Amino acid sequence: RDIHMSSATRTDLAAWLVFLVLWVSGAHAAIVNLDDDGNSFAIAPQSAALCVASTAKGSVSLYPILSSKGLTDGRIDRSVGKEPAQVIFKQYDGKSYFIVACKGDSSIWVLDAATLDVVKTVKASSAPVSINSALNGKSPLVFYGSMEGLGCVDLRSFTDCKGPLLSTRGMEAYNDI
Repeated sequence: RDIHMSSATRTDLAAWLVFLVLWVSGAHAAIVNLDDDGNSFAIAPQSAALCVASTAKGSVSLYPILSSKGLTDGRIDRSVGKEPAQVIFKQYDGKSYFIVACKGDSSIWVLDAATLDVVKTVKASSAPVSINSALNGKSPLVFYGSMEGLGCVDLRSFTDCKGPLLSTRGMEAYNDI
C-alpha cells in the first residue's frame, strides 16, 4: 500500500529522524524551523553550512551557520533552473561546490559552497531527477540519473559527458578517475 505525504510532512519527518539519531548518539541536537519548503538538503562538512533546494521556488538557500550553531542568520538565496530536484555537496581540486540538478530545464548548476555564486551552468543531455558523486575529492565526475538513463558532468571542463557512459567504450575512458 502506498503512503502519500506532502513535502512539508516529509521534511518534518526527516528532521525528526535526524534529531532522534543525534539524540540517541548523545550528540547535541536542536530542531530549527526553516522558511523553506525544501525537497533536498546537503551539508558542507568543513563549514557545516546547509544548502536547501526548493522545487516550488526554483531556488536554493544557503544557511552558513545553521548546522554549526543552529542559527538561520545570514541566509543566502539563489535562483537556479526550473524544478530543482536534488542538491549535493562535492569537493574537487581543492574547491567546494553545491551541485543542483534541475529537471525542468535539464540543467546542472555548479555553485560555490561558501557564497552560492554560480560557477557554471551545464546543459544536461537529459532531464536529471537524481544526482550523485564520489565522496573523495579525486573524481571530477558528477553523475545524474534521468528517465533516459545515466549521464555525467565533468568538473574539469564543466561539460556534460554526452552519454558515453552508457557504452563499454565510454566507461573505459573513465576507469582511471
